[in-house]
Amino acid sequence: MKQNVKTKIVLALLAVIMPAATWAHDFSVTLGGNTMYFKITDHQAHTACLTYRGNIADHHVNPCKGTIKIPATVRHGDAVYTINAIGPKALAGAEGLDTIIMPATISQVGDFAFEGCTQLTHIVMPEGQPTFGQGTFFRCTAISSVEFGDEWKEINFTMFRWTDSLHIVNIPSKVERMQGLKTLRGLTTINVAGTNTNYKSADGVLYSSTAPTLLCVPRAYKGSLNVAEGTTTILWGSMIDCTLITDIVLPASVQKLSFREFSRMERLQTLTIKAETPIHTANYEGRDTTALAVANPQLTLMVPAPAVKAYKKALCAVQGEYYDIVTNRPETTLLQDAAKPYTFEKQQMLQPAQIKKTVNK
Repeated sequence: MKQNVKTKIVLALLAVIMPAATWAHDFSVTLGGNTMYFKITDHQAHTACLTYRGNIADHHVNPCKGTIKIPATVRHGDAVYTINAIGPKALAGAEGLDTIIMPATISQVGDFAFEGCTQLTHIVMPEGQPTFGQGTFFRCTAISSVEFGDEWKEINFTMFRWTDSLHIVNIPSKVERMQGLKTLRGLTTINVAGTNTNYKSADGVLYSSTAPTLLCVPRAYKGSLNVAEGTTTILWGSMIDCTLITDIVLPASVQKLSFREFSRMERLQTLTIKAETPIHTANYEGRDTTALAVANPQLTLMVPAPAVKAYKKALCAVQGEYYDIVTNRPETTLLQDAAKPYTFEKQQMLQPAQIKKTVNK
């Protein structure tokens, strides 16, 4: 009997203690009409992170709206705490939030921190580069502007893949590596700071600065594309998914180009190649050759008048298995991936009759 009483007392105490222990926040601060909740992460170092209210199991609508400027420091009791992180799900579900401004003190942003902030349009990142968890901006479908800090060296744009409203990105001067640009379906323009020594942009298109390589054409790029003079390499996949482009001009300097690059560009009407000597773009039956797979069977290839015969003679336009030229592959492409065959029907290949001479205006 006594044992049963003790058991009931222990269970009652656990029922009281456990919910409190799972509460995320230690204190709250109201700024600009929005109440923010914070969790103390280090009592001695006086650091805290932005978090959600109450218990993770609580199902409540996050009332934050408008602009939230996360403070670099907050006072709680007799101590001043530095806010150095945004915790998991900290502002998840804040459907009225349209702008988030992060202080320079932020070094970490947790999993799904802004999940479901469907009206979030503008993001100001910290000066230095924080680490990001999974799904930071999951279901943030309205993001249209992101400001990156000047000290950033790497950007993974995949975190913004849920929005089609991000049309322009501006790359800071110290960025050395980027990935995920092709996950941005609405991107039209890439701008690079003039002092960046790794990348450069021209007409909204991304190029390398150390070598004349076209790296990325934004997926929503529209109309005519004039590849910069002096460009020698068109990186594999750099424009293949740009279905809104109607005309492309390649300078005579281009030496490396994949035969697949235009195979999904259904609106492409005219491709102009200024080089008088045809370049090898594919491997067919063990030999390097000139071939182009095209999505629009009405596409016209314009070449210099003296080179028309040479292009028609060099062109391989039959049905079969084609390979990318292995020596043309980007450094990041594995050899086994570069050696995959691609089967095309004859009607998918550019035909000699589609080659015309360039008309000088």
